[in-house]
Amino acid sequence: MTREMIIEELVARGYKVTPQDTIKNGVSCRGILFQMDSNISPVVYVQSFIDEAKENKKCIDDVVENILAQLEWMNTEISSLNLEKIEDKQFILTHLYIGLQKESEEPLVKKACRLEGIESYLYIREGYYFIKLNETIMEKNGITVEEAWENAEKNTFEETEIITMKGMFGCNVEGMCVVTNRDSIRGASAILDSKKISEVAKKYGVNKLVCLPSSVHEMIIIPCKENEDKFLEFFSNMVAKVNQNEVEPEERLTDQAYILTI
Repeated sequence: MTREMIIEELVARGYKVTPQDTIKNGVSCRGILFQMDSNISPVVYVQSFIDEAKENKKCIDDVVENILAQLEWMNTEISSLNLEKIEDKQFILTHLYIGLQKESEEPLVKKACRLEGIESYLYIREGYYFIKLNETIMEKNGITVEEAWENAEKNTFEETEIITMKGMFGCNVEGMCVVTNRDSIRGASAILDSKKISEVAKKYGVNKLVCLPSSVHEMIIIPCKENEDKFLEFFSNMVAKVNQNEVEPEERLTDQAYILTI
C-alpha cells in the first residue's frame, strides 16, 4: 500500500487532497494535505497507518477510515484555535517553550545545546498544536531574541518533571530518573533546567550525571558514581540500540550518551 493509493481513494470519496512532505527533526515525513474550507489545511502523516495495515493485513478502506477519523479529531481541535493569537505578543510570550532536536539547517530561532549534536529551538504551543518560532513571527510582533528565550525558559522550566525509575519496568538502578515535562511531549528540553538537575545530583551525592537522550520527549539521567563515566561507550551503544528498535526516526535525538558535570 502506498500514499498514492490512499490519495486516489480519498479523491474518489470527494476529498481535495495533495501529497505533503514535512521535515521533522531532520526526517522527511510523508503526509497528505487536506484542503478545507477554513484557513488551516491539516496534514495527516500516513506512514504509521501504512505500517499498521501491513502488519495487521488491513485493506485500503480500513486505512482511509482510520485517516478520516484522525482528520475529524484534528478538525475538532482546529475549530477551537484562534489564529489571531499568533499576532498577539503577550500570548506568544506566555505560550513559548524550548524544544530539542538534532542539529539542522532549519531557519528557526535556535541555539546550540550543551549536548553535542543537539540544538534547542523555540515554539509556540496551545493544546495539541505547536508552531516553531521564526524571525518573521518575532519581527511582526516586536519580540526580541532575549525576551523570547527568557520567557521560553520560564515557561519550560515551570513544567519540568523528574520521575524516579526505580521499580518501574524492573529497573533497579539507584537514582535513574526520567526528565521530561508535565505532558511528556517535547519534554527533553527539561534537561536544560540546571537548577532541578543539580538538585538530583546533590540528592545522590555526585557532581556528574550520565545523560541518555531517549527522544525529543524525554531524557534519562543516572548518577555517575566512581568511574561510571568510563562506561560511556556502553551507554551510547544502549541509546543507539533503543533508537533503532523503539524510537520513531523523527523523534530521535542522537545515538550517544553524555556526561553532565554539575
